[in-house]
Amino acid sequence: MSTTQVVVGRQPVFDADLGVIGYELLFRQEDRDETSASHLHDGDEMTTAVFHSAVSIGLDRLVGDKTIFCNADRGVLTGAVPIPLPPERTVVEVLESVRFDAEIDAGCRALRAAGYRLALDDFEWFDGAERLVEQAAVVKIDVRQLGPDSSLDLMQRCRPYGVQLLAEKVETPDELAFYRGHGFDLYQGFALARPTALSARILEPSALGVLQIASAVLDERTDFDEVERILRRDPALAVQLLQVASIGPVGGLRRPVRSIREALVLLGTHRVRTWISLLMLRSSNAGSPDDLVTVLARARMCELLACRDNAEQAAFAFTAGMVSALDRLLGLPATQLTTVLPLDGQLLGAAFGTDSSMGRLVHRVIDFESGGPPAGPDEEFAALRDVSASALDWAVRSSVQIDAA
Repeated sequence: MSTTQVVVGRQPVFDADLGVIGYELLFRQEDRDETSASHLHDGDEMTTAVFHSAVSIGLDRLVGDKTIFCNADRGVLTGAVPIPLPPERTVVEVLESVRFDAEIDAGCRALRAAGYRLALDDFEWFDGAERLVEQAAVVKIDVRQLGPDSSLDLMQRCRPYGVQLLAEKVETPDELAFYRGHGFDLYQGFALARPTALSARILEPSALGVLQIASAVLDERTDFDEVERILRRDPALAVQLLQVASIGPVGGLRRPVRSIREALVLLGTHRVRTWISLLMLRSSNAGSPDDLVTVLARARMCELLACRDNAEQAAFAFTAGMVSALDRLLGLPATQLTTVLPLDGQLLGAAFGTDSSMGRLVHRVIDFESGGPPAGPDEEFAALRDVSASALDWAVRSSVQIDAA
C-alpha cells in the first residue's frame, strides 16, 4: 500500500509569565512526489495539509493539552475547508491576506457559534476593522514589522475591545523585556522558541475508497452499516477514522475507541462528513493489492476467531488485526508505532502486545501466517487453516474492488 510522510511545524505561544499556553501549527512540505513537491500551495491547500497531518500525527503528541492555533485563509473562514480540530481547544487565525467582507463576517460568526475562538494574524487597522476586532479573542501584532511606536499605538487601539494582545516575532531578549513591560498578554518569537517540526509516516487511502465513502456519508440518508462495510476494506481509511475519533466528541469527554463502529458512533454523521470532505480535498493513491490482501486477511481471520468465543468482541478483533499489520506496511517497528499512533491504548495493546486475551488471539494469527509449527493440538491447527482460507477468500474479493479503481 502507498505511504507518505506527513509533517507539521509548530511554534509555542507564551503567556505573560512565559509559560507555554499553546502552539501555532505551521505548514511544512510533505514527502510526496516531485510534481507535488514543487507545487506552489495556496493558503487553503496548506491549511488542509496541516489539518490532515495534525490528525494523522495525533494532537496528544503534537500539542498535548495546550491550545491549538491554526491559520485560516478564505476557504476555512467560509466553511469550504472543514476544520477537524476540537472547537473548545482551537483558535482560528484570520490571515492578514483575507479581504474582510460580508461573507467573511458571516463565516467568522459561524465559527464562533460553533465554539472556535478567532485571532487576527499580523493585524493592522483598516476602515471597518471594528466589526472584525469585535469578534476576535486574540489580536496578533507583528512588532518586528510595525516597530515599537506603531505596535504600542495599535495595542492601545485594540485594548477597549477586550481582546488578548499577542506580540509576535519577538526576536531578541531586549524586545521581549520591552513588550512585557508594556503589558502584552501573549508572546511568540525566536527570543522564546523557534518553530520545530514533527512527522509521521501514514497509509494513503485508495481513491476508490475515498469516493465510495464520500458517496455513502455525503448523502442525507447516511447508512453507517454501509460506511462500516467500506472502511473494513480500506485499512488506511479505517486508521484515519480511528485517529479522528481519538480527538473525542465536540465538547465531550474522550473515551476508548476500539473498533470502526465505535468510532463512527462517537463522531456522528456531521464530523464523519467533515473528515471525508477534508479527504476529498487531498489526492489519494491506490495501494499494492498484495499488501492490501495481507492486512485484510489478518483482520478478517481475527474477527472469525473471535466470533467463535464471543461475538461481541468481533469488531474489536477485526480492528486490532488490521492495526497489527501497520508495522509492516509503514516500515516501522511495532515498539515505535505504539508511541506515535494516536489510537486507544487497549487497541494498541491488542494489536502489538500479548498481555490480553485479544492480544494473544492476534498474535496466534500472526504466528500462523509466519508458517511456524502449530502451538496447539492438530484439530486447533486445522481450525486455523479453515478460518485462514475463508479470511483470504474474503480479502481477495474485497481488494478487487479497490484494485479495479
